[in-house]
Amino acid sequence: FYPVYAMVKEVSGDLNDVRMIQSSSGIHSYEPSANDIAAIYDADVFIYHSHTLESWAGSFDPNLQKSKVKVIEASE
Repeated sequence: FYPVYAMVKEVSGDLNDVRMIQSSSGIHSYEPSANDIAAIYDADVFIYHSHTLESWAGSFDPNLQKSKVKVIEASE
């Protein structure tokens, strides 16, 4: 979701490697690829807008909470 990416990139500046998962489908119908999932689990922080807008992210949340990845739902 570009607005979240732009905000994080602006705040982070050049201090971190900020990436946005690219998709050719709409945000509501997007399903992450195996490479997307691997990148999320390899990240230090995973920031997403909301369970409502990115419903696929909600299914990751419980598993990511048990990993080293810091999960942030930006809409909270």
